[in-house]
Formats: sequence, structure tokens, C-alpha cells
Amino acid sequence: MEIQQPFSQVKPTPKLLGIGQLFKKTLQVFKKRIWVFIGIMIIPILAVMVFLLLFTFGLALLGRIFLWSSGSRLILILSFFVALIVITVSLLWPQLAILYAVKEREIKIGAKEALRKGWPKILSLYWITLLSTIVIGLGSLLLFIPGLIFWVWFSLADPILVAEDIKGWKALLRSKKLVKGNWWQVFFRLIPIAIISLGIQFLFESVFSKTSYGIFFSYLLVIPWFFFVLTFIFLLYENLKELEGKEAEENTSQ
Repeated sequence: MEIQQPFSQVKPTPKLLGIGQLFKKTLQVFKKRIWVFIGIMIIPILAVMVFLLLFTFGLALLGRIFLWSSGSRLILILSFFVALIVITVSLLWPQLAILYAVKEREIKIGAKEALRKGWPKILSLYWITLLSTIVIGLGSLLLFIPGLIFWVWFSLADPILVAEDIKGWKALLRSKKLVKGNWWQVFFRLIPIAIISLGIQFLFESVFSKTSYGIFFSYLLVIPWFFFVLTFIFLLYENLKELEGKEAEENTSQ
């Protein structure tokens, strides 16, 4: 009688997706969530437009009332800081909402829910952005290479804030930990994104920014690309998180 030997099914080891696979997956998510992304952008844009309209009207009114006295100058300075805060919020809030829309794509949350989830984390994202900008900037001042290393290390801090609710410096360290052992692989997946972004910026500054319709056309390029980059970064984070989980599982089973 032939005795069958028991066998165990070997699960495939997850690997970091290639750049082509990552672009393809990003495009798939992008196409499925595009209307949610557009909804996310419309609400803050309308809010900023209304604010700027009221802000301009208010300045004109103050100019007529105070004739640019010392009191009106103080109000002008305060108004400038208020405008700066509103513009900063209008940039960070949609970014968080898009990351939430990608994170919870399986349950298909809408634009309103994504914006609601992102609102409490605006200050945390600002702090992470400020910290990473300072560290990367200082690294670049010393030599180009340290700045590049920091850029790759901290590239996943924003998705980590959304997915793991880790804030501040801890989010940067968590990002570094995820990238550890895969620095070159992450670098070669980020560099095409950086090159395309620089190309779009070059077109904006050298061609489109010279005319009013050119500026409008440039936004038609920049906004969808902004959606794509955030989706790409979050999917890269998910892939690295999956690898980390598999490695931890293998270590505990040994």
C-alpha cells in the first residue's frame, strides 16, 4: 500500500510590487475613485473662493473706512495670516481626505465622509510636513545625498498618519522603519513620480503660467496628477506593510 506523505501548502511570499505593477494598480484605484477625488477637491476650492472673495471685499471696505491708517494696517496683517491659514487648510485637508478615500476604497466611502475623517488630522499633517521639510532641507544643505536618503525614509509618513494614527516625529520614524531593507526598491519606485512631477512643474512655469487660460489648463494637469501621486504613495505603503507583516509572521513561527 502506498503511503501518502502529508504536505503543507506553502503560501507565496509577498513581494514589493514592480514599478509597472504599482502604476497599473494605482491607475485602477484612480479610475474607480475619480469622482470621489473630484468631490473632495471641489468643496475646499469653493470654500477658498468664497473666502478670497469676502477677504478682497473686506480689504477694499477697510481701505475706504480707515484710509490705510495704522489700525487698518494691523487688520491687514492679521487678515494676511488668516488667509495663510485658510490656504494651508485648503491644501492639507483634501490630501488627507484622498488618502482616506484610498484607504477605505473597499467600503467605498464618499467625498463627504473622507473629508470628515480628514478634518481632525489637519494639524498633525501640517506638523509632519514641517518636520520632514526641515530635516530633508537640512540634509540637502549638508550634501545632496543625505537629503535624498531622508526623502525616501520619510516618504510614507502621510499614509502612516491616516492608516495607523501615528503622529509627529514618530510617524517619520515609523516610515523609516517600513522602508528599512527596501531603500533602493522604494527609491526606484518614487523617482519616476518625482521626475514626472518636475516635468509638470516645468510646463506650468515655462508655458502655462504666461496666460490666464494656460493657468487653468495647468490645473487640469496638476490636480489629477495630485490624485495619482497620493494613491501611488498609499499603495506603496500598503505593499510595504504587507511585507512587514509577513516577515513578523515568519519570525514568530521559527
